[in-house]
Amino acid sequence: MKPVFALAAALSLAGALILSACGGGSSSPTTTAAISSPAAVATSAPTTSAAATATSSSAATPSAVSTATVAPTSSAGTASPTTSTSASASPATGPQVSGPVDLATAYSNLESQGSYQMTAQIQNLPGVLSVVPGITPSNSLMVEVSNNDRHVAVENNSGTKIAELWKVGDQVWASAAGSPPVQADANTAVVGALVPLALADQQLITTFEAQGATYTVTGSEDIDGVATQVETASYQINPSNNIFLGNGPYTVNSTLWVAKSGGYLVQALMQLSQGAGTPTTSSPSVKINVTQVGQTVTITPPSS
Repeated sequence: MKPVFALAAALSLAGALILSACGGGSSSPTTTAAISSPAAVATSAPTTSAAATATSSSAATPSAVSTATVAPTSSAGTASPTTSTSASASPATGPQVSGPVDLATAYSNLESQGSYQMTAQIQNLPGVLSVVPGITPSNSLMVEVSNNDRHVAVENNSGTKIAELWKVGDQVWASAAGSPPVQADANTAVVGALVPLALADQQLITTFEAQGATYTVTGSEDIDGVATQVETASYQINPSNNIFLGNGPYTVNSTLWVAKSGGYLVQALMQLSQGAGTPTTSSPSVKINVTQVGQTVTITPPSS
């Protein structure tokens, strides 16, 4: 099962699985996917998207400082990030960027920082995720990463948590629809269904990235003490039965804020329109904000 479909299944089935675990019913073991260490800091090509076929187009920005088309490379599979990074008053460091950095590469560089917190505001996405009970037109995804530990929560616009997961070492706790957190062994069905939720940030990036997208550097901006370069691109993706977007084609108008030192993602705004149309206030959009980059935090299991 592809990760983007697995996430929908995780959210839909989590409640039933947790209730089954609480009741002591037997379930067939489901082996969880390994969460491996991130690759070294990348400064060039994006990974291949498993969720969309994309074609690139040049972003029309009159104040462009530099522009470059990034050649695609093959994806490293579905390995999950194991560290977290965030923008902060004491920003992380790394190689200075030279020229545009595409979305996939900026995210890969973020993984390499070791720790971060990512919040994604998700608006009006038409995919199958939209029919999961409790999901509203506006939802937020929060991901905290520290080495191999993760804390992930999905919350709707009324503040209700749809699902929450903690992974600390080899132990996983999960909660769905406000149910008490359930601890499970690594091979139980509860964990097998909810492991994709731990990778939700990776799945989001995979959905919206594009091979060969042409990003143009349009300026600079300090975000919470982090010096960033602002980049824009306009490109097309053509997903099919995607959890977030359903069926394409879509035009993506993407703006990235990329740390000048380290080349990692600090902020992103992606506005979509069906076909070649123009985005409106009701169009699908995702706004990503990354904080606490490189600041080691302790992810604490929920109280029993």
